[in-house]
Amino acid sequence: SCYGRPDYQTPNLDRLAQQGIKFTNAYAAAAVCTPTRCAFITGRYPQRLEVGLQEPLTRKSPPTAGLPPGHPTVASLVKQNGYDTALIGKWHLGWRPEFGPNQHGYDEFFGILSGAADYFTHRSPDALARDGEDLWKNLTPIERTGYLTDLLTDRAVEYIARKHARPFYLSLH
Repeated sequence: SCYGRPDYQTPNLDRLAQQGIKFTNAYAAAAVCTPTRCAFITGRYPQRLEVGLQEPLTRKSPPTAGLPPGHPTVASLVKQNGYDTALIGKWHLGWRPEFGPNQHGYDEFFGILSGAADYFTHRSPDALARDGEDLWKNLTPIERTGYLTDLLTDRAVEYIARKHARPFYLSLH
């Protein structure tokens, strides 16, 4: 409602807008997903990293194409400051284990590593696991029944509802 929509009631967002910042513009670093994801997660222009120049990022991409291990990310920085961290959804920033989300500050990952898994079968022609499976819990391929968006949403709600001893950062893609 703080943005002018009379038929929605958003008292918490309204209070945040009154006490802090109200965002009125949004920008993407690129018109396609891998470079934009790279920029969002690292805070850098995507073209500064090899993976940010890849689109589409597939198994045919150079083996070095991935977010470099040890490169700072939003998750690694908030983790250093005492946060629990989780990524639920799409990673698509490198195939090899050293490029995965658990190597970049995320305590938990639930989602797909590729860029185009089927929403019903959770399979991708570019998946690392056998038979094209591309639904992962951390570094383990898993099987779940259900529409992918619903599975991701349920997992995000479960993460938020969980008791946390520390503040948390959840990124849902």
